[in-house]
Amino acid sequence: MSENKKKPYVDIALANVIGNIRKSGGRTANDIPKATPEQKRKWRDERNRRAAEHKPTGNPYKPRQGESD
Repeated sequence: MSENKKKPYVDIALANVIGNIRKSGGRTANDIPKATPEQKRKWRDERNRRAAEHKPTGNPYKPRQGESD
């Protein structure tokens, strides 16, 4: 592969975005505070509560007991 070939547009655009984030002093994974065990418990409880509300009740297309197709 020759060195004077142009980079694909996507590679250039991605490199520009990454460069801008680095220059702007964007947040990194180390800057984001970790969740406390209390927060994790609250999130888990909320996720489970929402899942219980939207529990499927069965296949609506399946005939009931004693009915035929």
